[in-house]
Order: sequence, then C-alpha cells, then structure tokens
Amino acid sequence: MARPKGSTNKSTRSSSTGATSKKQAPLSFQNKITKPTPTSALGKAAKKDAADAAAKAAKLEESLSEVADVSVSGSAEGSIIEPVEAEEVEAKEREQELAIRQPQKVVVDESEEKAKKTSDAQVRRYWKGVDEMRKAPRVHQQSLSVNDKILRHFDMSSQFGPSIGIPRTTRWKRANKLRLNPPIEVLAVLLKEEAADKKKGVQISHVDEMINARVGVAD
Repeated sequence: MARPKGSTNKSTRSSSTGATSKKQAPLSFQNKITKPTPTSALGKAAKKDAADAAAKAAKLEESLSEVADVSVSGSAEGSIIEPVEAEEVEAKEREQELAIRQPQKVVVDESEEKAKKTSDAQVRRYWKGVDEMRKAPRVHQQSLSVNDKILRHFDMSSQFGPSIGIPRTTRWKRANKLRLNPPIEVLAVLLKEEAADKKKGVQISHVDEMINARVGVAD
C-alpha cells in the first residue's frame, strides 16, 4: 500500500526534536556576574568632591586666622608708631620756628659785590669810551648827568634784551645770566642811585617813561 503524502516528514521531525531535547543541558542561574554600575562610580566621585571641599574649607579657615593675627599685630604696631611720628612732627615744627626766629643771611650776588667796588672814575672812563664811539654829538643830553646818560644808553641797547615793562636791575641780571656781558658800570650806577635816592624811579627805563608820558597826554 502506498503511504499518504506528508507522513515521512512528520516522523522525521519528531525524531529530530527528541534527539535535541536529550542533548540540551538545563539552564542554571546560580553563578551571578556582577558588573560596576554607574551609581557606584557616582558615589565615589561624590565622596572625592566632599573630601576636596573639606580640605579647601580647612585651608580657608587657616588663611583667615592668619589674616586676623596680622591685623591684630599691625594695630598694635601702629599704636606704638603713632606717638613716635607725632614726636618727629613736633621736632620739625620746633626747628622751623627756630629757623624763622633766627636772622636770615642775606645772599649777595658776586656781580653786586663787584659793582659796589667800582669807583666813580671807572664809571666816567667807561662812559667816555662809549661816547667816543659816536660819530655825531648827542642831542638834548646837555643837562643830564653821567649816570643818567649811562642808564639811558643801557635802555636803548637792544643787545641786552627788551627794556619795556622790566626793571633795569632785573634786565641787567637777566642779561648777565644769559652771558650777554652787560657792563658792570651800569649795575654800579643802579646800586648807587638806589642807595642815594631810595626811589623806584631809577628802575624805570627811559622807554617806559616816554610811553607813560604819551598815555598821560592822550588822557
């Protein structure tokens, strides 16, 4: 008799499944494998951060205590230094008062000392040499003295700087500082006229006198 189709396949399948079931070992869950979890790593990091924070807090406390000690010591030193500084200030004030009470030494310029030693004969010789250099005689100076002629000649000598708005003695000293070699006889005349007359008119240049005269006439 012929077998129906599909019977051989079922028998072979049943036989193969039975063989495999006999060979397969049973599953066991007794040996467990533990792996590091992210939570354990986070716990270690948190502990490390806490330890670092505690160390920083301890260092901060130490630094604050050191600053407090320094401030206390500095205030103590300041209380000691303040009286010393006050004593130094008082000593300086006393020295200044003594210096003011003592007569001050008058500093005399070397040029003034030399001018004071200049004689009248030397002054006349100087003017004679200046007058001889002119080719024409001077006009309207017959009534003037030798000293007035010397001062007017100095006023009109532009090589010693401008003479408007500046005293004659100041102009002479400025020219001397600039090494323009102003005549010592001019300074001698100025010092003698000031000592004799004790007026400030000798310091006014002839140019300023003419300007003031014209302003007075215009008014």
